[in-house]
Amino acid sequence: MALLTLLPIGIIQLSGAIEHGYWYARSADLMQKSIIHLLVWMRVPGDVIFSVGALSLAWFVARLWIAPTKVRDPVVGGAAERP
Repeated sequence: MALLTLLPIGIIQLSGAIEHGYWYARSADLMQKSIIHLLVWMRVPGDVIFSVGALSLAWFVARLWIAPTKVRDPVVGGAAERP
């Protein structure tokens, strides 16, 4: 995210601020350029992968919290009772 979106957009804003002033770097004119839209859309695949991972982790934790599995005692009926 930082290398593919934040850094390039920051560089574009910096060049806009140097050329035209700070007001232009924060304006809608700069943020509506096609390169900005491309950089924002390039984040989508990584965000989707991150979201799937976060949701699967949340699902796993919720399953363990709602219905924990019972662990059998290995001593009962196991090798410890043999003579």
